[in-house]
Amino acid sequence: MKCLDCKIDRLHKKIDLQVENFQVGRFSLADAEIFECPDCKNRLYTYETCKRIDAQVERMISDFLEMFPVKDYITLNEAAEILQISKQAFSKSGRIKRGFIYSRDIGGRRLFLRQSVIDFKNSGDGRFNLVNALHESGSKLSLDLSVFYLRNRLSKRDISFKPSLPGVVKACNLYSSQSSLIEKDSWAEKFCLSEEVIAYEVNQ
Repeated sequence: MKCLDCKIDRLHKKIDLQVENFQVGRFSLADAEIFECPDCKNRLYTYETCKRIDAQVERMISDFLEMFPVKDYITLNEAAEILQISKQAFSKSGRIKRGFIYSRDIGGRRLFLRQSVIDFKNSGDGRFNLVNALHESGSKLSLDLSVFYLRNRLSKRDISFKPSLPGVVKACNLYSSQSSLIEKDSWAEKFCLSEEVIAYEVNQ
């Protein structure tokens, strides 16, 4: 597979790929297959890598949406009322079906994130950076966001997910400042004291 600019063959590689997504921020995908030009470093992702990126983004969106308090969600009736459309029109909207409004199941019911509905009404797109929104909310849950997510994923041995070390250190420091939570969480205590994290801090 040749590079269109350099006219030379791209090299097939497996790398830890850094991905930036406007909804969930930055994450790393381990052993991602790519084709890279040895000259200009232009990259092409394989179909499998694209599928893995999409799947990881979907998992992260789902995890982050679970961290918003229930009071931030509204029913289908309330969402349709905000948009000034019928429930039927709401349910049949192609953009809403494709995730342009954030939603999750709570107690067996599909509820919708209020701010996402309002943004959808104003711009036709209710998606936004979930990490920033959680931090800006000022809730206690948002303080635990990074470590909660890391613990949830790493405890399942999801080797495809490797968070950047600076982000891990920042999350651990934030989490370790809450002593009551650390005492109840042996995973967090061990991770905050891991040699890798300590070495990173010393080198800084």
